Amino acid sequence: MRGNRGFTLIELMVVCAVVAILVGVAAPSLNHFVQTNRLSNETNSLVSALNLARSEAINLRSPVTVCASNTAGDDCSTNNDFSNGLLVQSTDGLLIVKTQKPLDALSFGVSGASTASAVVVFDSRGYVTASNSIGLCVDDDTDLAREIEISPVGRVMAREVNVCP
Repeated sequence: MRGNRGFTLIELMVVCAVVAILVGVAAPSLNHFVQTNRLSNETNSLVSALNLARSEAINLRSPVTVCASNTAGDDCSTNNDFSNGLLVQSTDGLLIVKTQKPLDALSFGVSGASTASAVVVFDSRGYVTASNSIGLCVDDDTDLAREIEISPVGRVMAREVNVCP
């Protein structure tokens, strides 16, 4: 006499119920993880662009600007709308790098920028004229926020903050 092989219907239903409960518990955590990862990625991308601008300003011995891109993607925008991405360019118009990736689904705030359209302008020594602060937040969650600080000597630091700057 051979024993039955396989699972009974009740055993399969119990396994499905356990899996459904686990997915229900894990889904909110996964959403928070994705938002945190996206914010971290955007912050690192912006810090990288700022460090590139500072490095190129020193190498070119000429001021370099990090700014919001216009719709054509070839010059700075007249406002701080980063929906078209950002540009790193020298003041003589030489485009150093064009970042097409827009900073979408994030709140983006700039304080202390030297001009209305520029996020940061590094001089030929890599210095900025005044300290700048750039805040990045996930639009639908004010607890997820990063602040990028640029000191007068051009040092770029990113840190987590509890409230959207």
